[in-house]
Formats: sequence, structure tokens, C-alpha cells
Amino acid sequence: MAEWTRREQLGLLLFLAPEPVVRDVIVAGRKAYLVRPFLAQALELAREGVVSLLPETMWSDPEWFRKRDPAKDYEASLETVVELRKAIDYLLEQPGVDASRFAYVGHDFGMMYGLLLSRDEKRPRGWALQAGTAGFDEWFLLGRKGIPEAEKQKVRDRLAPLAPVRFIGDLGVPVLLQFGRQDEYVPAAKAELLVERTKAPKQVLYYDAGHGLNEEAVRDRMRWLREVLGLKPVG
Repeated sequence: MAEWTRREQLGLLLFLAPEPVVRDVIVAGRKAYLVRPFLAQALELAREGVVSLLPETMWSDPEWFRKRDPAKDYEASLETVVELRKAIDYLLEQPGVDASRFAYVGHDFGMMYGLLLSRDEKRPRGWALQAGTAGFDEWFLLGRKGIPEAEKQKVRDRLAPLAPVRFIGDLGVPVLLQFGRQDEYVPAAKAELLVERTKAPKQVLYYDAGHGLNEEAVRDRMRWLREVLGLKPVG
């Protein structure tokens, strides 16, 4: 996307989109309006010397959530973290990049799996996290009507060790948290819990928006990323 000749201009970003993105950064699938801001951000930052990777994930398949086997949610979550770490390794191995200037950007499951990843992954210089909730059970139980409460509790207990809220306090580097006040999937109490548990230097921003946030959120995130990555005008 750009030609890089000055090492000091390079930053790195891993974008975890909330909806399908396939290889070669081609947007595909439903609710693509949520992905396009990430793709647009990657292209804009490329002109400033930033290398971005938008990896495929299990939710890259628009039908994944409906078709998945709920009994394998725990194992699939651990496998996702392994794949994300491989994506980071690939990104940081690219020729000429400055691996010390790497940030993670994640929305929705991207935020939540990023926090699970952060349990062992300490390379990001900053974490830009949007519209995630405190526990995987809150979303993996969505739509599972009619199952007994005892079965729901088993799901909660099984997924509890992976809960993003368990790891957000250990990030240790700057964090940007962005939430929508009209988010139908992330209750205000859950957003506030995540904010409260974040001990690292943080900027917390709320928007008059739903789960997908809005253009103001994009502008704020771009500004924050430029600061964290120490970008300079390319001239």
C-alpha cells in the first residue's frame, strides 16, 4: 500500500474487525459498514508509513455464530488466540518494520479476544478497544432460548476463566476504550466495569451511537493511534 524508506516512520497495527474481512483486505459479508472504517483507517495510515494487518477470524464467516457448535466455544476461543499470535508474529516479521511501535485495534469480539490474547501477549505499545463486553458467556448464550438455567450456568462456569474483564487490568500500556451509549449488546454497567478494572493509562470515550459507533469514534481513534505510534508527517 505504500513504499517505506525510513525506519522511523513505520508503525504497525493489527485490526480485529467485528464483521467479515477476507484475505487481501477485501470486505465481504453482511454489516460491512462496520468493517469499512477499519479498512479505510488502514489505507489512510499506510500513507503515513504504517503497516496494517486485518486477519481472518472464525467470525469472518457471516454464518459462523449461527452454525458453530456451542459445546466447542471454549476450545475455539483458545485456538483463536493462537491464530492471533501467529498473525502478530507474521506482521512483526515483515522486512524493515519497527516492532517496538505496534498497536492492537479490536472491536466487539476483536476487543474481547484481544484481552484474552493479552494474558500472554505483551508486544503491543497500545490497545484501542471498542464495544466489547466483560464475559464471553454474555454473547455465546445469545439466542440459546429454552435451555435450562442449570445448563446456562455450566456455560458461564466453563467460560469464566477466559473472561476479558480478568485481563484488562494487566495491560500495562496505554489503552483507548470506546463505547456507544445506545449499544444494544454492551450494557452500560458492563462498559463501566471494564473501565473500572483498567489500571493502565487510559482514555475512555462514550458516543451517542450504537454498537458500530460512529465517525467521531473513528477520528478519535485515529488521533490516539498517531500519538501512541509516534507518527510524524511523511515528507
